[in-house]
Amino acid sequence: LLNATKLPYILIYRGSQGKVADFQCTPAKFQVLVDTVNDLLSDDGNGNDSVVVDSGNSTSAAVVSNVTESSLDSQQQQLTEDGDHNTNNEINALKEQLVLMENEKIEMFELMKAQIEADKEEIAKMINVVKIQKSMIEERDEQIQKLSGEIETRDGELAAMTKNFNNQVKENNKMEQELALGKSQVADMTNRTAEAEKTISALELKAAIREKEAMEKERQTKALWASWERQKIKYEEERNSVRKMAALSVKSIKTKVRVFISRKD
Repeated sequence: LLNATKLPYILIYRGSQGKVADFQCTPAKFQVLVDTVNDLLSDDGNGNDSVVVDSGNSTSAAVVSNVTESSLDSQQQQLTEDGDHNTNNEINALKEQLVLMENEKIEMFELMKAQIEADKEEIAKMINVVKIQKSMIEERDEQIQKLSGEIETRDGELAAMTKNFNNQVKENNKMEQELALGKSQVADMTNRTAEAEKTISALELKAAIREKEAMEKERQTKALWASWERQKIKYEEERNSVRKMAALSVKSIKTKVRVFISRKD
């Protein structure tokens, strides 16, 4: 607006001449404005035009001198000491108004400075909160890594138990094959040795003992299988519990991060 590049920026106009001066005027350079106005007033020997000062960031303007134009001869003759006195009063009023405006600007700068300091403190607090949240996330990551290591250890134990069970199943199958072979041999011998009943009875007794032993081993195997199933179920429950804990931890971290981001916005 008005080609003012920096604030506070001063624009000075003189009647029909238009803009006669423009410059940046900080509080430290206020005397430049006073000197410029005095120079313009001294150049305006007869007071034919009006000088207007615009502060660049406000709509207020000060009229330094306003003398109605008439003929040059009549003005020179009618200029009296009272007119000079009124002009000096107007100049003094302008200076007082400029001083008042400058004080208001200084107060505004002080308020802006205080606001900037408050913003710096708020930013420092936010940075501390971010650091705390980051440390919490890092701790959660360490906990998740530990839980992952425990899960891998449990997986290894489960794999070892599965391998042992498979070996036991193979041994049981082998024993069942041996039992089937024994029964086959007993039946063969019964058909061939009908006359040797005692021998057959002994063999049947032996076969019965083997069968009993095999059944006992089978029972033990089934009991072991049931125990392994219970352990497997317990492990799955523990593994699911660990996963739920990890999921809850991640969800909690995400919730806290979202709350922090929403507060920051």
